[in-house]
Amino acid sequence: MEQQNLVVGVHVMVAVAIAAFGLYRVSRGQRIPGLLNVGMAAAVVGVGVYMGRLV
Repeated sequence: MEQQNLVVGVHVMVAVAIAAFGLYRVSRGQRIPGLLNVGMAAAVVGVGVYMGRLV
């Protein structure tokens, strides 16, 4: 159970960084690339949850 939490936690931390960078890009006027970063962050969390269930 602890390994599952670690896998999900690491993915969430990476996703937070990607989303923060995406929001920074949106604030600088680059809407499409920024929103793609935010979408990718959501995908990273989804993959983390999926991989956590496999472990």
